[in-house]
Amino acid sequence: MSDEKEVSPYGEIYEIQINDMELYAIEPLICDAICANELTIADARRKLGILTEVSEQTEMLSTIQQCEGKNVIFKGVLDQLGMPWER
Repeated sequence: MSDEKEVSPYGEIYEIQINDMELYAIEPLICDAICANELTIADARRKLGILTEVSEQTEMLSTIQQCEGKNVIFKGVLDQLGMPWER
């Protein structure tokens, strides 16, 4: 036997147990969150062209990056649930 641990590329893997009714509710919640984040991203990008102060631009860029990161996580969860994200 090898003493090496199996390395997970994204950190620790957690498992959760949910029943059919909860699964039925989770997909729309995640999809709604993705859509809300996409609207926030679009709004922030629109405002970027208007803003002149560096602090305001930095805040909008931070908002965009945060929402895009959340969407990557949400889409990954949907993929794991066998419900890939489609527009």
